[in-house]
Amino acid sequence: MSIAAVLKFGGEQIKEAISVLLSMALCLSLSTAALAESGADEIDYTTGTPWMDVDLEGNVTADTSTDPKDNFALWANKDRILSMEIPEGYIAAGNTTDVDRKGNEDMKALFHGEVPEDHDAGLAYDYYYLVSDWDARDARGVAPLKEMVDRVEGITSLEALTEYFVKTPFEDRLYCLWKEKNVQDTENAGYNVLSIKTATV
Repeated sequence: MSIAAVLKFGGEQIKEAISVLLSMALCLSLSTAALAESGADEIDYTTGTPWMDVDLEGNVTADTSTDPKDNFALWANKDRILSMEIPEGYIAAGNTTDVDRKGNEDMKALFHGEVPEDHDAGLAYDYYYLVSDWDARDARGVAPLKEMVDRVEGITSLEALTEYFVKTPFEDRLYCLWKEKNVQDTENAGYNVLSIKTATV
């Protein structure tokens, strides 16, 4: 294909794209004008038109009218919403929040009682208690992390750095300070380069 043909093809595609963009801009302009004429800037978002967020405290009051055609959830749950109280220690309440909270409570209950006989369930059981054993963590303090830091601070040469990455198991490395990977040398195809750079969270 010649350069002229490429330019012609690109020009037609650009014209189509500009045409679509101009059409979208025109539609947006017309809809904005229509909203302005209808007094959209004066809409009360607590009336249900447009849709009201019933989870925001104070939006639903005893005087709030309900209609299943406008907002079925509000119509079906108004009494519950009005009597809703946020439990102590939580920041929200509601149907979904209650289900989530009950699910969390049921999940924690699985880890109480006797150790399960099933192998996988036993692993999950042990992991839960390892993670939640704050007394053991506090007793160990920062000693394990200090060992990792001391090893890194002791690196004074490229050879020592290479040895650290080659011989130190991943779980024993000082995590999150950097990330490393092997990349192919762009000039010598038979060589790999160890790339080390600051980790980004």
